[in-house]
Amino acid sequence: MRSRNAESRARALSRASAIEEKVRQLHRRAGSKLHSKLMERPDVQRAVEHLAREHGIDATAGWSWSEAHSAGGVPLIDREDWTPVVVLDPAPGQVSGDALRLLAGMLLLFPTREWQKRFDRNTRRRRKVPIDGYRTEHMEAPATSEPAGKAGLKAAVPQCRRAGGPCRCPEPELIVTISGQPQLAEPSDRMTPAAALYTASCRTCGGPYDKPWRCRTS
Repeated sequence: MRSRNAESRARALSRASAIEEKVRQLHRRAGSKLHSKLMERPDVQRAVEHLAREHGIDATAGWSWSEAHSAGGVPLIDREDWTPVVVLDPAPGQVSGDALRLLAGMLLLFPTREWQKRFDRNTRRRRKVPIDGYRTEHMEAPATSEPAGKAGLKAAVPQCRRAGGPCRCPEPELIVTISGQPQLAEPSDRMTPAAALYTASCRTCGGPYDKPWRCRTS
């Protein structure tokens, strides 16, 4: 069984690598702005620094970060061969199919110990755990005191509904795929044309966002 699982994970990694290369080549120009914004995120910056310090890996955010195989997380790519090496903060509610097979063989990195425990707890509840479990780590908190906004984001985790339900996070981190392109979104006080046609999801809890939202413009 372990031998078959290893082969399955290898196939999932091969598919993820092929998708990453294809997306990177097709959207090198069009997606550069989104990739730059992704690299500006504090959690992605910390993850890149963590991988360099703890594992000697020179990584960058993957261009295929909106694809299903990363379970709503951010794939981090080795700059040497452009293959996925880590998935940052995957959503437990999106672990299935290729995502389950890929994540079973990769390092999963989480911003805090609490988020790491949340993933373990919710994947066990959904019975989406590989035979040998997951290989997970969390990033150490910065030495400086955290801003109030970060503390609020941590506090939002236990207030979310269980994985698979609609998002009820106090400060949802929204993303939506429109015409094959990932777009950042934010809650809105009224329904927008995009919200009427597409479904946004929350990266904090992994659930669909069923309230009005709008695309983020800045």
